[in-house]
Amino acid sequence: MKSSRSRIVLGGILLAAASFAMFSYRHADAAIVAPFMTIDYPASALPPGVSGVVATSVWGVNDLGDMVGTYGDTNGIFHGFVYRHGKFSTVDGPTGPGGDIAVYSQIRSINDFGDIAGLFIPYSAVASQTPGGGFRAIYQKNGGPLTVYQTAGHLNTIFNHISNSGIVYGCYHDEGTDTGPQDSMYGIVGQIGEWPNVQVIMDSVAAQGTPGSTMNVGGNPFGTRFTGVFYDHNDGQALTAGDVPGRHRAYIIEQTRLAGGGTQLERTNFDVPGSNNTSSWDMDIVGNVVGIWGLQQDTDTGFYHGFLRQNNGNFLDVEFPGSLDTQPQGINNAGTIVGSYVDAAKKTHGFVTWSWYLGANPGIIIPKTPVMASLFPFPSPAIAGNPFGGKGAMGREGFSPVRIGAVNAISKDLPLQAPSHVGMACCHRHPKMDMAMHGSALSALRP
Repeated sequence: MKSSRSRIVLGGILLAAASFAMFSYRHADAAIVAPFMTIDYPASALPPGVSGVVATSVWGVNDLGDMVGTYGDTNGIFHGFVYRHGKFSTVDGPTGPGGDIAVYSQIRSINDFGDIAGLFIPYSAVASQTPGGGFRAIYQKNGGPLTVYQTAGHLNTIFNHISNSGIVYGCYHDEGTDTGPQDSMYGIVGQIGEWPNVQVIMDSVAAQGTPGSTMNVGGNPFGTRFTGVFYDHNDGQALTAGDVPGRHRAYIIEQTRLAGGGTQLERTNFDVPGSNNTSSWDMDIVGNVVGIWGLQQDTDTGFYHGFLRQNNGNFLDVEFPGSLDTQPQGINNAGTIVGSYVDAAKKTHGFVTWSWYLGANPGIIIPKTPVMASLFPFPSPAIAGNPFGGKGAMGREGFSPVRIGAVNAISKDLPLQAPSHVGMACCHRHPKMDMAMHGSALSALRP
């Protein structure tokens, strides 16, 4: 159909990538050849008064290839964006009373209906140095009015993911910086239409009297399996005499049935092997998770590595070739992974890559969707052009040529590194490090 042809944008990227290399999955100690597409917010789509872009990060992708994220402009403002129907557009948080503009907007998720969710920070929160950043959650139903959500009695609310069924994943918190545990942070999951009546998820040691420090980031459309990040106070070693144990870890929560017919939520905490900081960022419908991990020598500089945790428990280290930092931040049910990377000049770009070719691994479950059917089997490198019609994304402004890199399997017997308190609890590098790295005048947001 015409709508499918025009909206499955990434199919064009896929076939363009095919002319560079055939992908393959080998054994656990081998590397996987992978394509990476750079995405920069295009100059032609900038709003009036903005002369250029200093950073781009892609945060979410739906099953139709629509993408969302954030970009920083030359005026020091960070905007949210949507890429849909082959076009980029800016979506910022609303301006409040007295011209209280949104100085940092970020769209983190888009579902197949075009509903979007994310966050923004108003200038008033920056000026008053609101604890925790002053985040407000935002939601928009398929191009309709933008709605602001704040959890009653709390200073910060963040929406990370919106599913096709209207399930929203996110968190709220009251204090903390990106380098600390943010004990007041609690994960939330529930129907957007029933807000604020959503389920609150605390950390794994809450029963021992430890506060929250938990954020839900993504999961299935039903709220019955999802992933997130928390700060584990009871794990890891102290780095100095005056320090305390603790590190960031990821989790998966899944609803299981009891023998008597009821249900309960079971939680599995996990770490990328050898890492002392692990943060998941999204999950597809069959339980494959993407996120970031770091070692002490890397997290001192704020740079991280990307990972894909397959639903069979295997880990793959996802790195944009030649980058200082790679952060996968979204995955759809067709195996498309989006995120950001920092180049040698310390400029942030968005990227797209794919996980679905790992289907050659018999231990991983691949989601079967109409989009997946259009991608299998992997096309021959000899095939040129775009079977969906049009130029494909390779010919669109904002998309750069494919680079070929490696996705390395991570050994499961790596020793755990010394823990780091350089955290990624809520937004890790975003927005504070983004603004510092790219010369924003909003110095009040810096740690």
